[in-house]
Amino acid sequence: MYFALFLLLLVAVPLGIFIYLYRLVQSLPLNHPVAFLEELEPGDGRQIVVCAGDDLTQGNMGANYVDILEDKLDQRLYHVVNAGVNGDLSEHLVNRLDEIIACNPTHVVLLIGTNDLNAMLDDKNMATYRQLKKISEKPLTDQYRENVSLIIEALKMRSRARVAIMSIPLIGEKLNDKANAQTQAYAEIIEQLAAFHKITYLPLQEKQRAFLTKTKFSPKRKYKPTTRLVATTMFRRYILGQSFDKIAALNGFLMTPDYLHLNTFGANMVAGLIADFVEGRT
Repeated sequence: MYFALFLLLLVAVPLGIFIYLYRLVQSLPLNHPVAFLEELEPGDGRQIVVCAGDDLTQGNMGANYVDILEDKLDQRLYHVVNAGVNGDLSEHLVNRLDEIIACNPTHVVLLIGTNDLNAMLDDKNMATYRQLKKISEKPLTDQYRENVSLIIEALKMRSRARVAIMSIPLIGEKLNDKANAQTQAYAEIIEQLAAFHKITYLPLQEKQRAFLTKTKFSPKRKYKPTTRLVATTMFRRYILGQSFDKIAALNGFLMTPDYLHLNTFGANMVAGLIADFVEGRT
């Protein structure tokens, strides 16, 4: 009987942890567009800043830059809306534009593309996105360019918003890594799209590269196409209660706990760039 109970616990505890973390990842932020519209009071004259993107924006798989941005801005003047969804690719953001535009934003900041690129880097990554996000084929850079153009054009035509787009962050912190040759290529695409559509370009990746170059930092880990580090980071954060900053330090990083997401330092970089754009310093 005791052995059977032991076996039951051996199965039930990991399963319970998995279910808890999965539901956590699926839960939307409290200030997502639908919730914001339900709570917005008639006659509220504050400007509305929508941050649109993926898990970097949703902010529960790493430090939440949207919350940091909200603290940086005068809340008597601005509402901040979190339109980030974990795991989203650019094609998913195209499909969520109606709820973003319905918020009647004065500013929209786009940070999208990390998952497009991550899915393209390795077949294992692609299998994960196919299972979790129902994509049918490996994303291509041309598809990404087309999706982002559609997003920008829709926002310019269907909203009053000033639009900015941010270069995607580094994947890991080895500047000469193959993955970061690709992040640089994506940053160039994003900058070209910003120039073509005459919107503001926010150079997050360039700022990260400059910081790592200045500090002459040499990370312990090279990027590996696996979800293992992301999974252990979530376990450490939400089961063991460690901060994303502590996890980043344990994994030998300065700005990310797990290659893909942000610690507080990285999130502050993002929030600072957006605050400068919103308050007219860009």
